[in-house]
Amino acid sequence: MDVAFIKEWQTLIGSFLGPFLAILLSGIAYSIKLFIENRSGRKENLRLIEISTTRSLNESFKTREELRGFAQRIKDLSKNGKNINDDKLYFLDITNFPPLEEIYRNKDLSLRTTNSYYLHNKLLFVDAGINRLNKITDSMKEDFYKLISQNEFLIALREEPKRQRIAYTKNLDGFADFIEKDIILFIDNGIKLMAQIKVYNELLRKKMGFITLWRYEGSSFKFYYNKKENDKFNKDLDSLDRIDKIIEPTVENLINEAGKRLPTIKK
Repeated sequence: MDVAFIKEWQTLIGSFLGPFLAILLSGIAYSIKLFIENRSGRKENLRLIEISTTRSLNESFKTREELRGFAQRIKDLSKNGKNINDDKLYFLDITNFPPLEEIYRNKDLSLRTTNSYYLHNKLLFVDAGINRLNKITDSMKEDFYKLISQNEFLIALREEPKRQRIAYTKNLDGFADFIEKDIILFIDNGIKLMAQIKVYNELLRKKMGFITLWRYEGSSFKFYYNKKENDKFNKDLDSLDRIDKIIEPTVENLINEAGKRLPTIKK
């Protein structure tokens, strides 16, 4: 009876293990497949971030140089007006607004999965910045030609020539200062953000990029005194500043190298 009992249990166990092992192996196979698909998806997302950010960065450099040149032309124009000594002469000279193109903006980048809190936030900042800058440059063109029209209106009203020249040159100087002190600075900040994205994204794209992600943002196998310290390391805006400082030398080098190529870009 003992032999028959054992055989019966072996049969029962075998009939149970067969489906169980099939389900277990199917689950493992599905998990591996899902892991590979997610990894492949993240890899493609990082590639797209590299391409899109490079394009936006190059166009930002071009726009900055166009605006710098435009500001200088405006200042030269103003200087010409100030050099007029004949109180009977009006000042009519103008310069054209540069043919600025919209800086490329991929609105979907911030929705891409990268598993990086740092990249996600930087992409959000850049998207908002590019959107704002494109709107600003559009309104600048309209504002500049309004400035020209106002000057023509003063002349049509037969404003005293000296007063007309003073008003016109003052408006020109104010417009040039706005470009140099506000818009150029805004673009510089955007360029730095995009350079940070490129540098960090490139680290994640390398063969052992997952180690970089763990090293700079991961909390596994690391000791923290409390949850607040944990969040500060990888889920807080302070973590962005921490990573910024780590990659800052590489970021500055990237910006400097791009600056050296500006004459080539402008051609």
